[in-house]
Amino acid sequence: MNKPIWLWLLAVVAVPATSQAKRRPVIIQIRNFSCSNYIPSLLPELSCSSNKKSGEAMLSACFSLSEAIEQFNLMVDFDIIKKDNSKINIQHVKLDGCQYLSSACKKKFQSGIFETLFKTSNLPRECPIQPNILYEVRNYTITLENIPMAMPALTFQVKTTFFRLKQALGDVLIVASARY
Repeated sequence: MNKPIWLWLLAVVAVPATSQAKRRPVIIQIRNFSCSNYIPSLLPELSCSSNKKSGEAMLSACFSLSEAIEQFNLMVDFDIIKKDNSKINIQHVKLDGCQYLSSACKKKFQSGIFETLFKTSNLPRECPIQPNILYEVRNYTITLENIPMAMPALTFQVKTTFFRLKQALGDVLIVASARY
């Protein structure tokens, strides 16, 4: 099972649904969208923010590198957070980041998610990732049309850690809830 969990998260929040989605009383609340930088000398800029505009959750992030990265890996953990704040790990997966960048738009399930992501960003579609460029995802919007009709009410967490060789560079954490 090599599907990255953060894609599952995006599928939960971004897979197209029918036009009836506009009438559903579901609310996606971003509780936490944060970044941690473990190596500021290599990653001089890393920031994440979320806001809500007209009832739609929007995510923005940016990063830059001080040197090119030829190869990187992602470690993705997807957890459901129970009412007592304990966590149930649904998936823990390690991915080749460069391979994933170059093939994400070619996979039917993921292509819609990534096409939207690439439209709101200047992210590279292949490695190496060049230094001294500010890469940004600007106002990636989560709308009701992007939420599956069978979305259960739950709170979930996705933590993606980025590695070069075996050294952790930083991570991105998303904690969100679906409420009716």
